[in-house]
Amino acid sequence: MFRFYFINRIIKSGNSYCAIGQKHFSQKGYQFFFVSSDSGEPIHIHVTKNGHLCKIWLTAMKIAYNHGFKIHEMAEIIRLVRTHRAMIEEKWNEHFTK
Repeated sequence: MFRFYFINRIIKSGNSYCAIGQKHFSQKGYQFFFVSSDSGEPIHIHVTKNGHLCKIWLTAMKIAYNHGFKIHEMAEIIRLVRTHRAMIEEKWNEHFTK
């Protein structure tokens, strides 16, 4: 069962990133979340783990940026985003189309 929450901001400390707030859902140690100030952007999800951070565009299923994840980790993240895409889009629309 996944719980969805919204992050207020992302903090960078050295080479590590930290999401401030609660996570949307996590799986295999990856934390998947939205940032509330991203409402003007196309649907996407941010992912963090062990101080690494990336952003995935759902419409094109492309990596917007990657800060620290290895290639095999990005492949796993993309697979997880594809698996949960419908749920991610539903939660995005619930929050950003209020």
